[in-house]
Amino acid sequence: MASTAVPSAESAAARPLLHAPAALALGLLIVAAAQVALVLLGISPLAADGNWTQLYDADSYARVMRVEQLHDRGGWFDPLLSRLNAPYGQSLHWTHPVDLLLLAGAGLAGLVLSYHDALLRAAVLMGPLLHLLCVPVLSVATRPVLNDRWFVGAVLLLALQVSADTVFSAGAADHHGLLVLLLLATLAALLRHAVGPDRRGPPVLAALAVTVALWTSVEGVLLAATAGTALGLLWALCGPQRPRALLAYAAALAALLPLALLAERGPWGLGDLEVDRISAFHAALALASLMTVGLVDRAAARGVLATPRRRLGALAVAGVAVAGVALAAFPGMLVHPYDGVDPLVKRLLTEAVQADRALSVATWGERLAFVLDWGPFFPAVIFTALVLLRRRGADARRHAVLALFLAVYLVSSVLAVREVAMLEAVSVIPWVEGLAALLLWCRAERGRMRRLAGRAVFVVSAAGTWAVAAAIAAPMGGTVGLGAPRPCNYAEVAPFLTDSGATLMTNLFDGPEIAYRTGGAAVAGPYHRGADAILDTVRFFLGSDAEAREVARRRAVTHVLLCRSSGAGVERLMGGQPRGVLARLWIGRPPVWLRPLPLPAPLARRYIAYRVLAD
Repeated sequence: MASTAVPSAESAAARPLLHAPAALALGLLIVAAAQVALVLLGISPLAADGNWTQLYDADSYARVMRVEQLHDRGGWFDPLLSRLNAPYGQSLHWTHPVDLLLLAGAGLAGLVLSYHDALLRAAVLMGPLLHLLCVPVLSVATRPVLNDRWFVGAVLLLALQVSADTVFSAGAADHHGLLVLLLLATLAALLRHAVGPDRRGPPVLAALAVTVALWTSVEGVLLAATAGTALGLLWALCGPQRPRALLAYAAALAALLPLALLAERGPWGLGDLEVDRISAFHAALALASLMTVGLVDRAAARGVLATPRRRLGALAVAGVAVAGVALAAFPGMLVHPYDGVDPLVKRLLTEAVQADRALSVATWGERLAFVLDWGPFFPAVIFTALVLLRRRGADARRHAVLALFLAVYLVSSVLAVREVAMLEAVSVIPWVEGLAALLLWCRAERGRMRRLAGRAVFVVSAAGTWAVAAAIAAPMGGTVGLGAPRPCNYAEVAPFLTDSGATLMTNLFDGPEIAYRTGGAAVAGPYHRGADAILDTVRFFLGSDAEAREVARRRAVTHVLLCRSSGAGVERLMGGQPRGVLARLWIGRPPVWLRPLPLPAPLARRYIAYRVLAD
């Protein structure tokens, strides 16, 4: 292990790209142990179905069904998932990078398993494998300033972050873990650029990571803008005469995005314009950014932008111009997708999808989540501010980048809770640097008590958020229990609903899992593009007998399935419509056109299952 914990970043160019193999191996073991802990604590529901194949949520099951459809039927450029929004199919705003990961994993596992089982195992392992990839990426980001021992500490601190761990949990076949990995990759490239010579390689690598992030989800727009702003700030405050790194980044992004667009939509879809899925709009925005940066570069070449103040002013004007053009062309680009759907659909999705809500600490549970999620942010900000105030050169450049990312993802995490995993990932780097600097200072001071105090600060900083969370959890029953038990195991009832061509009416958020497990189709899923299916589900369960029958005919519904323990708010819904079909099913008085399915007694007590009689 190296003897220096936090060296000056000025010597970064002479350092290897990665830490020692032993440190990397230990980091991988820590992440693997964290994944096991996620399962044992119940944060990952992997073991809930008894077969260690329970996926994380509805999105994960919908992803697997889409990849199955791609494998069985093709249709790469068709965004329609035929087994949701039955019988019409569900248009999805998802893109294909996650599909590619699942297809690759299923192809490898398919050498020894059936394709169905191989794909399911790939979905289970995708999140943990992405989590493991964070280890070498974090090594690239921190190698200039952390020795091997402190790099292992950084991995440990990252593994202790609940939200960051959750997006990588076993069975989470979703895009959020991939976005966190790409955020770390982008940050690693920018931090290396900040401490190294003025080369164009790191900005181009950052553009590559940003392109994949934008292809994965339009949430990557924020990462693209933040990375470009970071390169602009580095040039404006302490860079060479011309913004060569920023120009390289903008040029690479403008060149790579059309390739991603071609891979996603095909040549005939290059002109499609959508805000919630990569389209010509995003490629045009990248091209406009390149043209604007080119104008700034020409002005700099003429010596017009010789001072930091002028450079910052030019970049501000350029950014406002690009943003203004984008907003003028697409005024709705900043509008949440839920704002464009029926108010009832918006209310149902907003109430259920907690990750889309703004930050709140109104309840004990929200305070618990706040302490666990935001614990690393505050020491990270303090250390970054101290570095910017007291140091110059490469150290200040690195922390200027970190400060920008912390500020951006602070705002995004306040506006939407799902972004806090990004904030945790960014916070870990300055957090562990601050701890290393503190212990290095304590070691340099004389006296055993100072050294012990430094170690105590590390322990408190690493585990303190969990201790505070335990104290907050005391009024909730004295446990930090993060993994809520899954009340419904649809794997046990699925064999009774495997009729060929079955179309199921069920709970909104259970539709994808039930469709996957039964091999049939479901009417509704929790997707804003399927608002008509959500409204039909509401009409079926809360409407009159006649309304439910009309929906069943139009949707060709063959079965109805509900879990008695699944629905938060079921009693409230029934209270609002005491004569609706849902209330009647709950008390065992169904409409005459529904016939009970013969289930074993234990299952009949847990599930409501009916066959729809033909006219």
